[in-house]
Amino acid sequence: MVNKTIKLKNNKIEYIVRRSRRSKCLRVAIKADASIVVTKPFLVPNFLVESFLKQKAEWILKTI
Repeated sequence: MVNKTIKLKNNKIEYIVRRSRRSKCLRVAIKADASIVVTKPFLVPNFLVESFLKQKAEWILKTI
């Protein structure tokens, strides 16, 4: 697991990236303590994770 930071609509958001050999698609989960966990397939590059988070920015900011 790797901790990363991204800027979404003028808010700095910290998130955890988990690599999974069993995962087939990108998934974002927001835990009860407002931590964000992104699970990605093993071979997906990190720039796609950031792009995915930017697409989901409105939902993420509304939910946390």
